[in-house]
Amino acid sequence: MRSVQALKAAVHVRGRWLKPEKLHMTVQFLGDFAVAGDIARRASEAAAGLHFAPFEFVLDRAETFPRKFNPPCVLRCAGNSEAALQHFAHELGDALAAAG
Repeated sequence: MRSVQALKAAVHVRGRWLKPEKLHMTVQFLGDFAVAGDIARRASEAAAGLHFAPFEFVLDRAETFPRKFNPPCVLRCAGNSEAALQHFAHELGDALAAAG
């Protein structure tokens, strides 16, 4: 979390920063659902079938979504760690698509 604080101090982003306990990473967006029980269960089962060696990634860029009011701030991957995360996201996407 210290890195997030350093990035906040170094970068001027017009956006809303989340509290550290609210930080999360969206690897595959599953949609906007009021009741996500079945979707979450199927996604969890699909992800459980993936096997990856641990990898590290660095979040070193901050961006915001183009919204008129109070856009959320998004941290982005460093170029040298982006490939591993993209590969994971691609494999997860394939598994989710196969699971329906």
